[in-house]
Amino acid sequence: MPVYTTAVTATANPSGGGAAYYTFHTAASRRAFLREKRTSTTTFIYSPVGLVYPSNTPVATTSTTPQPHDTNDAAATCALDTAWSTAPTIAVAPNWLEVVAFGPASGQILIETYPLDGQGKITIAKSTYLVAWNFGGANTGQALAVTVIYEE
Repeated sequence: MPVYTTAVTATANPSGGGAAYYTFHTAASRRAFLREKRTSTTTFIYSPVGLVYPSNTPVATTSTTPQPHDTNDAAATCALDTAWSTAPTIAVAPNWLEVVAFGPASGQILIETYPLDGQGKITIAKSTYLVAWNFGGANTGQALAVTVIYEE
């Protein structure tokens, strides 16, 4: 299965709690399987991040173009989004896939690896979004640098 990478040097800067840093989504044609996600801080601001399925269908206006690790593989169909004309929303009491909180320091990095089978595997169905959400109340999170490595 082909492996792809996509990255941004600055996600959305969620104003106040309850806003998205980024979304990662699949197309109608293929599923995606997360392999690794790298998140790092860019400024000195406390930033809580929760990964969750949105309760709506966001409409992205700024997206990345993932690159295949093997240039002979097909073009990617997924995208990492940092701006939306219809912003993502989440449930009042969300079922988080994961949560992490970055302290107020620049240059912290969290590298998360996901097994491709068994416990911890994250499969993203066709036409599905994942959203990285600021769950920090009134806290305005910082823009984050994010890299997503996945298969589709």
